[in-house]
Amino acid sequence: MDATVGWATAAGVAAPPDAHEADAVFEAVYTAHRETLRRQMTVLTRDPDTAEEVCQDAFARLLVELRAGRRPDNLGAWLYRVGRNLVVSHARHRQVVERQERGMVAATPSRPAEAVVIGREEVSLLQEAWGRLEEADRQVLLMAVHGATGNEIASRLRTSSCAARARLCRARQRLRREQALA
Repeated sequence: MDATVGWATAAGVAAPPDAHEADAVFEAVYTAHRETLRRQMTVLTRDPDTAEEVCQDAFARLLVELRAGRRPDNLGAWLYRVGRNLVVSHARHRQVVERQERGMVAATPSRPAEAVVIGREEVSLLQEAWGRLEEADRQVLLMAVHGATGNEIASRLRTSSCAARARLCRARQRLRREQALA
């Protein structure tokens, strides 16, 4: 039978971890590395509370690894790398949350009632003007609104690019004129 050295046997196969041994190693590592890791994470996060949370998460992951029999070779470096990865994850999560919050604020109607009524009137006038346009003008304008380029419009209309841009320009002018009349 192989002699056990730490958690590795002479044959290189890990021996089953002893929970008490894993806890003892964890306590020693925690005592030795806690302050250094906290300082490093504070530098990275610029926030002592977030740094403390990251340290707790890193040490919790270390305990899981130790109890599973997987002891990192360089515990200090491993803790720093895990902590740094957690800082990056926290930052990404915070960015997603901020983006969603900005979207929620932007989607919230904050316009006064008068602006809403004016907006509805403008939409109504645009719909009337749209209805008075010829079908060819509406077709060209719709293609442009949906992002078609001058060349794509020309291809669909089976005309030159220059002619398609001219048709689009004239259709826009007619729409503006019809809006002014409405």
